[in-house]
Amino acid sequence: YDIVSRDWSSDVCSSDLIPKADRPAFHAAAKAGWQVWVDNGAVEVLSKAQADEVRARLKSTGKQSCMLTPRFVYTDKHDGLRTPSKPLPLKANARLVVPGFRDITAYLVRRDAPTGSRTSQHFLLMYTASKRWLLYSADVKSAFLKGENFGPDERELYVSQIRVSSPDEPLLPLGEGGLARAKKGIFGLAYSPRRWYLRLNKSVTKLGWVRSELDAALWFLWSGDGTLDGMLISHVDDLLMGGNARAHESLLQLGRELGFGSLETGSFNYCGKRIQQSADFSIKVNMVEYHENLKQIPMTGERKKQLDQPLAPAEHRQLRGLLGSLQWLVSQLRFDQGFSLSTLQSEKPVVATMLKANSLVKKVKASSKFSLNFKPMDLDKCGLVTVSDAALGNVSPDGSIGEDALSRVHSQAAYAILIADENVLAGKEGNFCLIDSRRHRLARVCRSTFAAELMSAEEALDCGEFCRGMFAETRGYSVDRRNVEASNNAIPMILVVDAKDVFDKSTSDTPSYGSQKSLAFTIS
Repeated sequence: YDIVSRDWSSDVCSSDLIPKADRPAFHAAAKAGWQVWVDNGAVEVLSKAQADEVRARLKSTGKQSCMLTPRFVYTDKHDGLRTPSKPLPLKANARLVVPGFRDITAYLVRRDAPTGSRTSQHFLLMYTASKRWLLYSADVKSAFLKGENFGPDERELYVSQIRVSSPDEPLLPLGEGGLARAKKGIFGLAYSPRRWYLRLNKSVTKLGWVRSELDAALWFLWSGDGTLDGMLISHVDDLLMGGNARAHESLLQLGRELGFGSLETGSFNYCGKRIQQSADFSIKVNMVEYHENLKQIPMTGERKKQLDQPLAPAEHRQLRGLLGSLQWLVSQLRFDQGFSLSTLQSEKPVVATMLKANSLVKKVKASSKFSLNFKPMDLDKCGLVTVSDAALGNVSPDGSIGEDALSRVHSQAAYAILIADENVLAGKEGNFCLIDSRRHRLARVCRSTFAAELMSAEEALDCGEFCRGMFAETRGYSVDRRNVEASNNAIPMILVVDAKDVFDKSTSDTPSYGSQKSLAFTIS
């Protein structure tokens, strides 16, 4: 909190870093940013007398932390989409944000706000392609300002005049010593995302959608005969929907109530991913622009030779930033690079690690058009295929590869969860959709290849059982605690391993466990 506080109260304002030629665009955006608060009823401007009374009362009761001094955060909304081949113009945006960390009365306020999981997204894309629905993306304009209102005695927060360091930066229309009372979860408050989620869930369920039992940011639209008409998922203010004409009309009604900033179909960006639906309803997901915008950390020739030297603080920040960018790419699309990133994140912050990170950037950029494809399938004849693999003793306890081979006592595991057609289920060539995938270090030290493969299979089945439950729910089966076992068992699931001893010991009535007797529980 001290670091954030000092940064917030710094004399360096973001507007000082904006080129003078671009400032008029950002100043206009700042005025519009305040007007959005007013238009959505997020604040109530107090009179001079009211503001003076509030200031005196809060000071006498020691509650000055309820008065928050905001700032504008200036961004170019085209920055993440601009590439050398696509030189987009400036799209100025100014968001008014309060320092919510200073509201000490909020520490016990509930703040959880679900966002749709990657698994749910893939189920939605698979169903949209297979049921030959249309796919839509929508974003809600100024979503937090449309969240649930504060109750009469729920929160007491005030917004004061912004702190500026640039004389030409626009001020809020509050007057000297003026205040505005916050009526909703404004930008910067830790509980604003939850208040927006509550409003979204209320609006969606009012239109007849049913929230998923397994993912609170996923909703289903069922018809009277139990047919699935649509699926809707939210990632804060970004909505992704696949559905028939009835679901589309419901989405339009939601837009009329909440106010969409955009509504797109066919081809669009969603959470940094380019999603394209073809005429045959198949869907392709890629992140070409994201790949192109990845940049290696600049290093001199002399620095590259100092492999074991610790990184300077600035270099360390650059490395963390690059690994964070790669983490998002791998978690959303590039599952094939999971092992490389996983081990790299555990390496010591030295020059050699920075070189490896640059090498990984070069590797992923060489295949920037990598995509996930979702083809139409007969889902009534599909099941789950869980593929598992492991490597014994290939990483150190911290998860890195390291230089000392004798320190590599931990094992890496990997799995892929597929929804596959009847041909694949029968061991033939066929079609499938990738639902989930992960590479990770096994928590326990394995004494044999059999142990590593078996524990990897256990982890894979654990994720597979979850995906099985989601598939059952999309098929209309109940997944409450009374019916979940029967519902899951209605979905075929196959485990595929390349370790014959895992198969033999798991399908034998008299298995042997070697020296690691606790493996009996895993096999059971």
